[in-house]
Amino acid sequence: MKFETYVASRFRKSYTYKNTVSSPIIKISVFSIIIGIVMMIISVSSSVGLQKNNRN
Repeated sequence: MKFETYVASRFRKSYTYKNTVSSPIIKISVFSIIIGIVMMIISVSSSVGLQKNNRN
């Protein structure tokens, strides 16, 4: 998860949207991307674990 937060912070710092209307929209989209990537990692790891469990 450190990689995703690093990439998101780099994207967020590369543009200065602090005083604009789009600032909350950008923050929400960055956090939703982070949550989506974390959920994909969790689902892949749980499916791999279930496959190993079913083979045994």
